[in-house]
Amino acid sequence: MGTVRCLISLAVQNGWCLFQLDVNNAFLYGNLDEDVYMLPPPGYFDKNETRVCKLKRSLYGLKQAPRQWNNRLFEALIENDFKQSGHDHSLYTKESGGSFVALLVYVDDIVLTGGLCLSQRKYCLELLHDFGLLACKPVSTPFPENIILAHKESEDDKFLKNITSYQRLVGKLIYLTLTRPDISYSVHCLSQHMQAPLQSHIDLGLRNLKYLKGAPGSGVNYEKSEHMSLKVYADSDWAKCPVTRRLVS
Repeated sequence: MGTVRCLISLAVQNGWCLFQLDVNNAFLYGNLDEDVYMLPPPGYFDKNETRVCKLKRSLYGLKQAPRQWNNRLFEALIENDFKQSGHDHSLYTKESGGSFVALLVYVDDIVLTGGLCLSQRKYCLELLHDFGLLACKPVSTPFPENIILAHKESEDDKFLKNITSYQRLVGKLIYLTLTRPDISYSVHCLSQHMQAPLQSHIDLGLRNLKYLKGAPGSGVNYEKSEHMSLKVYADSDWAKCPVTRRLVS
């Protein structure tokens, strides 16, 4: 995602057009390197039939499918004079006749010189609506100060019986961190408990939504300027994880 941000910044700075595309049925284009057989669908043959089908192309569900699709796309791009980046293998570039094209691949989605088309403000409001917090009172921080997330069940903090809503909430927050780095730390902590969340974890997840309620349109803004400059911020929290005693930031 760092490459995505860099590419968007370059597109804004240079006034490039932004395009995004999705490849339909991408995993069906991969050529198989080994013999793979499958049972025919029910009703295709007689019940006593023992014949099987030999696959010519990959199918959704095959372990080889993602790799074979990526190989097929790689071959097609190289044939058309694209060069793969040595720093990020999902980035391909091409220079011809004074023009420059950057192509960024994420599974079966492709970005051409840019990317995030979904309105951040609209996405935040949809999140608040989904979890019934449109009328909630905003809070000033994603997490309370000096909080350490529990990982063991207690009398006042039980494991959730249905973890689907928690996973759905954290998954949506992870997507939002692309343009809201201010919640990156809290979402990182919450995502460590996806398989066994406590009630306190989902409460903190909802607190993030209350924080977003205060400023749903804030976040990373890409603006054109006279000079391209790079700013770096670093933060660490020594031994914050109660299990491994490693830093979390």
